[in-house]
Amino acid sequence: KTNIDFLLIGDSFTHGACVNRPYDIAGQLRKQYNKTSLNLGYSGTGPLIQLATLSEYLPKLKVKNIIWLYFEGNDQTDLIYELKNDILRNYLNDDYSQNLFLKQNETDEINNNFLKSKIEQERNLRIKKYLKLSKVREIIQPVKFFEGYEIVRQPLPSKEFKKVLIKAKKISKINNANLYFLFLPDFYRYSEVNANDNDYKNNEIIDILNELNIQFIDFHDDIMSKEKDPLSYFPFRSYNHFNREGYKKIANYIYKKTKLNNENN
Repeated sequence: KTNIDFLLIGDSFTHGACVNRPYDIAGQLRKQYNKTSLNLGYSGTGPLIQLATLSEYLPKLKVKNIIWLYFEGNDQTDLIYELKNDILRNYLNDDYSQNLFLKQNETDEINNNFLKSKIEQERNLRIKKYLKLSKVREIIQPVKFFEGYEIVRQPLPSKEFKKVLIKAKKISKINNANLYFLFLPDFYRYSEVNANDNDYKNNEIIDILNELNIQFIDFHDDIMSKEKDPLSYFPFRSYNHFNREGYKKIANYIYKKTKLNNENN
C-alpha cells in the first residue's frame, strides 16, 4: 500500500471544477507541500455516494488524513435523492461492499460507454443548434437575461445523514486514518443574497459532529469571512466553483489545520 497523506472525498469542488490540474485542491497539496494526495471526489455526488466511495476504496489504501469536503449549498438535498437508490442505501449497513476495487476493468467499460453516449448527445445537440441557426437568431433578436438567484435552502440534517457520519468515522478508525469534516461555503454567502448558517443548517450539523466527536473545520468562518474581497476567489466574481486562487487557499487551509492538529497530538 502506498502511503497517502491526504485522501479527498466530496463533490465538484473536490473534483476541481473550473480549473485544470494541478490547480485543484489535491494538485495544490502536491505542488505546494509535496504531499501525496488522492482525489476521490466527483461532480454530482452527495454524502451517501461519498460514503460509498470511502467504503469501497479506503480499506485498500494506507491513508493518514481523510478530508471530507462538505458543500453546504446542496449536499443535504443531494442526500434526499441518493436515499431513493436501493444500492446506495446498502452502504448505511455494516460491511456492505461491491468490491469495486477488484472490478476496475468493468467500471472502466461502464464509464467509457457512458462518456461515449454523452459525447454523442452533445454532438447531436450542436448539429441541431447549427441547423436552427441559433447563434444568428441570437444576434438578430438578442435574448434578454435577468439576474436571478437560485439559492436552495437546505433541510435539517436527517437521521440518515447522521448514519453516514457514524459509518464514516467507524471506517476511518478501523483504517487508522484521521477524519476531518470540512465545510465549504456557498457563493451566496458573499453575494447580494447574503446567505447565512440558518440557510444551510450548519449549526445543526455541527451539533451532530460534536455529538459524534468528529473533527470539523470551517473554511468560511476561519478564512473567507475575514477576506476583504471573497468574490475574487470565484471565476469572474460570479456564481460558480472556486478559481485557482480559491483552491490554493483551501489547500493551504487544509495543510495548516491538519499539521497543527498533528503537532498538538
